[in-house]
This record gives sequence, structure tokens and C-alpha cells, in this order.
Amino acid sequence: MTKAVVRAKKKFTYGDYLTWPDEEGWELTDGEAFDMTPVPSPKHQLILGEIAR
Repeated sequence: MTKAVVRAKKKFTYGDYLTWPDEEGWELTDGEAFDMTPVPSPKHQLILGEIAR
């Protein structure tokens, strides 16, 4: 199970989220930012899609 890391102890907005680098893989939930890295590779996502199908 992946451990989510909180970016900071403040409430973030969607505007804040849009300024963060895409390759870092942050997720914003109720104003809290969670580090979801490592972001799955495209190959990984393809394999999961095949398994689900």
C-alpha cells in the first residue's frame, strides 16, 4: 500500500494545484495535498487496462 505524504499543513485550492509540476503526481482532496508519487508509467496503466478488460 502506498503511503500518502501531505504537502503542508494549510488548505490548498485548485488554483494552487494548477501551479504544481505534473511529474510530481500530487492529489488534492478537501484542500489537503497528498504526494502520490511515484506516478504509474504509461506501460503500467496499459497492463492494468488489459487486466481490467
